[in-house]
Amino acid sequence: MNIFDIDTTEVVDEFSQFNKPLTSLSYDQTGKLLVACCSDGSVSIHNAARHHLPIKMLHLELPPEFVHVAFTERSISDPNFVDQKFALMGEYGNNINIYDTESFVIHHQI
Repeated sequence: MNIFDIDTTEVVDEFSQFNKPLTSLSYDQTGKLLVACCSDGSVSIHNAARHHLPIKMLHLELPPEFVHVAFTERSISDPNFVDQKFALMGEYGNNINIYDTESFVIHHQI
């Protein structure tokens, strides 16, 4: 995976921990976390502030080819907002796992 600087179009980080194509990826609103979903069912969480170093790897029980990731919206002007989550969603939203962005523990399964 290559990470590009949009302004300069230069590669700023690259790594090859994935052996299969990525199906979904998303940054949180602060730009500090990147979650990437791979077609083999693995999910990696990266610290974007530290050259996209992997923080944690997860393996899903959802069908991997249909997994999508999304972060909760937050008000950047609200300094008290600390309860950010991200969701990994299966095909058509049939399976949803909601994770805490601090502990990466599942808070809810729908």
